[in-house]
Amino acid sequence: MADRPAEFPALLVFADDWDRHPSSCQHLVRRLREHCPVLWVNSVGTRQVKADAITFRRGLEKLKNWRRGLQKVDRQMWTIDLPMAPFLNLGVFREINRQLVTTRLRSILCQLGLESPIVITTLPYVGWLTRGLRRRRLVYYCTDDYSHWPSADRALLQQADSDLTREADLVLAASQALLNQHARAKCRRYFPHGVDFAHFARAAQATAADPEVASLPRPRIGFFGLIYEKLDFDLLTAVTERFSEGSLVLVGPHDYSPPGFAKRRNVHILGRKPYADLPRYLAGLDALLLPYVDDPMIRQSGPLKLRECLATGKPTVSIDVPEVRLLEPHVRVARDQQDFLKLLEQGLAEPANGVEADLRQREVQADSWERRAELLRGWLAEMLHSANGSPAAILPDGQRNRADVPVVPHPAPRVNGQRRIPKRSHPRRVLHLRTVSGRGGGPEKTILNSPRFLEGKYELRLAYIRPLGDPDYDMPERARQMGVALADIPERHGIDLRTIWRLREEIERFHPDILHAHDYKTNVLAIVLGKMHGLKVVTTMHGYVSRGGKLELYYRLDRWALRLMDHVIAVSEDLQQILLDLHVPPARRSLILNAIDADRVRRNQTVEEARRRLGMAENRLVIGAVGRLAEEKGFDLLIRAVDQLLHDGLDVELLIVGEGPEHLHLQARIDDLRRADRIHLLGHRTDLKDLYEAMDVFVLSSLREGLPNVLLEAMAHEVAIVATRVAAVPRVVTDGVSGSLVPPGSLEALAKALARLLTNAALRRQLAVEARKTIETQFSFAARMQRVCSIYDNLLARNRDSDRLAPALGVRDER
Repeated sequence: MADRPAEFPALLVFADDWDRHPSSCQHLVRRLREHCPVLWVNSVGTRQVKADAITFRRGLEKLKNWRRGLQKVDRQMWTIDLPMAPFLNLGVFREINRQLVTTRLRSILCQLGLESPIVITTLPYVGWLTRGLRRRRLVYYCTDDYSHWPSADRALLQQADSDLTREADLVLAASQALLNQHARAKCRRYFPHGVDFAHFARAAQATAADPEVASLPRPRIGFFGLIYEKLDFDLLTAVTERFSEGSLVLVGPHDYSPPGFAKRRNVHILGRKPYADLPRYLAGLDALLLPYVDDPMIRQSGPLKLRECLATGKPTVSIDVPEVRLLEPHVRVARDQQDFLKLLEQGLAEPANGVEADLRQREVQADSWERRAELLRGWLAEMLHSANGSPAAILPDGQRNRADVPVVPHPAPRVNGQRRIPKRSHPRRVLHLRTVSGRGGGPEKTILNSPRFLEGKYELRLAYIRPLGDPDYDMPERARQMGVALADIPERHGIDLRTIWRLREEIERFHPDILHAHDYKTNVLAIVLGKMHGLKVVTTMHGYVSRGGKLELYYRLDRWALRLMDHVIAVSEDLQQILLDLHVPPARRSLILNAIDADRVRRNQTVEEARRRLGMAENRLVIGAVGRLAEEKGFDLLIRAVDQLLHDGLDVELLIVGEGPEHLHLQARIDDLRRADRIHLLGHRTDLKDLYEAMDVFVLSSLREGLPNVLLEAMAHEVAIVATRVAAVPRVVTDGVSGSLVPPGSLEALAKALARLLTNAALRRQLAVEARKTIETQFSFAARMQRVCSIYDNLLARNRDSDRLAPALGVRDER
């Protein structure tokens, strides 16, 4: 029998093979086994059975391991390989495996004296295989979406994941995307990977480099980890071609590489190395890579290697993954292959063991596996003593956390003609409704960023209505990158009755407490659906940028809907005035200006660095503007103002980012002025951050506005501002302090303000610094979402007050 503290039960862990490679679960269990005994069950496999070399090799390994039986690792830990039949997709084999697994495990657990353990699994199948076992709690540690694993049975794994999520007492998600993907869990926690910091920090000692690496030509560019199908070998090939005099070093098990890759002159695949020796191999490298393919599995993951790379202090370049972006600028995140190569050049140009290396190490030093294990131990202890089995701990270092439990569906069922009011539990749910075309606009940034700031309080889902066949529509991908659940609703024409039915399906599936609309059309739909389903209805007024024609009819319908809303949020004073004119009572309206997440939106490089990255001329003054190419944005006026500056001899260039109906008109204006070499319509861009950082002046030339997010973004990136005095802009930009304000529609005033800033670098810098301070102190996204949360709270509190009157109205309360 194991010698263990009586107050903490044993752990039964299902994960990858214990001695195969150091996974995140292994790192945790190495720390947890100090406090309790552990039986580790080696991988039950996620690959389909195929007639290929990998399956054959793994099959032989399993046959060998099955014969070994129970293996003792140390005083408090054992490992076992369980015999299993293949073809889990067939119900009969699944049941055979369940009987085999439970019978064998019952015997082993009894033999070791580890009855009723806490079960922890990283493998979705385990929910099906262990239902016959006695257990104290079930924890699903979700580190990857295995349905996208090479050779996986996708449909089977998705079903297994869904079933396990519902059954588990706690779901741990290694990334924000995986956290949102498991919204149906009883309880879930954001649990990013840790790092064995002291171990990998040894790689900063270049003198300790292994001779196998130290003898290779420089620059030495490296990757460590499994070499398999999920690496982008086209990208790695491009690295070998760009740095042809150097060496690409790959350290780790070699499962797959395309034909001919390993034979390239400067590719060095060193194979698997002992974990204890890894720092010596990394010490000889000049830069590290996270060169994965861009696919759903990678985008949803939180790469285990990320913090390990930063702990070495080495410059690190990664593909663009949402979880990796959280550690910018300590890791360089590339938007495409060319960007990857440029960032790698920058990293290699860094001085060895300089300030940047120290900052990288400091960023991850607190993310140790010891701290992660201690946190998990606390959650497990709380689960054991909790009546509902759900922990209520808080992540360290101010990281947000969730304790989600099921929400009772709407509408409440009727029994004998009377509505039963079921007991409700938090967090409540909000379904956002939005009509969009193309790539949307400024509101998308607010909507997509909202769920992160309401975690643990409200669960959000988006329903986006868009034209069928819209070639530029990209909201599902953007939502996926942000880890936000989104329902995509295509329409064949402007009035498509099927939209109502699709929205009803979403309501019945998601069971929201509140509908939150964002435009003319969804305001009307929200009112109708709110009445049908008994839901509270909120809208945000983002601004009326276009009027006239059939839009006038929509405007009238919208005014009707605004009067019926439970609450209306206006983002500027002029929109607030519309609500006053409509006699919307003060209790049902709020002025909440747009805001920005200043911690994530900030300058990470100088103007010169940004221009080098974009391949732009470094000495020319750059004016930038961002927005939909529509008449109300005043871009025609801006183009003429820049033409005047060029006539006056200023060496300037204008970049306009965005798409819209005025594109042809604006391009014709540029061509007529013969300024195509200096004025550029860039269309939609994914590298907007780099463009902001390359600007000397940002211009908002709008004739009509609400409160544009692009203005806040430019200010957060410390760019000097010239803006028109419209709507809420003067609330954000103080003339002469944090920017320069001009009357809307005045060509002379706009050109004069631009000339003043462009000829005075000190003034530009002064205004830019104050702009950033304004964002940090007055336009915090967290504070904005707290106000929105208060509105939700008040609406649902009033709903609960109404529920207390239910008995008098003949309504049965089953609380």
